[in-house]
Amino acid sequence: MKIIEQLPEFRQLATDAIDKLGKAQDSTLHSMEHSEDHVHQGAKEWREALIRLLDDPSLTLDEKLRITAQIGETVRMQKEVHAENNRAKAALFGKTAVGVIGVVGLLVVAVTGGKFGMDQSDDNVA
Repeated sequence: MKIIEQLPEFRQLATDAIDKLGKAQDSTLHSMEHSEDHVHQGAKEWREALIRLLDDPSLTLDEKLRITAQIGETVRMQKEVHAENNRAKAALFGKTAVGVIGVVGLLVVAVTGGKFGMDQSDDNVA
């Protein structure tokens, strides 16, 4: 980091790269949450329709039990979508962290390699 701090161009390059990674992650997270919201809304509407069916007095107990099971299925489906989204978010965070570390690492290698090359050329000139 001390090497990067000495060269403002590399510091700016690292900051820009990390900002772009952060913005990409924010955009992806927003999209994932928006998609999950649609699933939850659809499940809610499905449940509401099933609950209205339960009010039909002509339904047998067996039919009402099947409808109740379908209501439970909507809850299980939502739970799985939510868990899958959380796993995807955790994986995205890990990839972003690795990306940030990679950017910083590459810049350190570039800066130290350039500094080493300049030092070598100074030694050759003397």
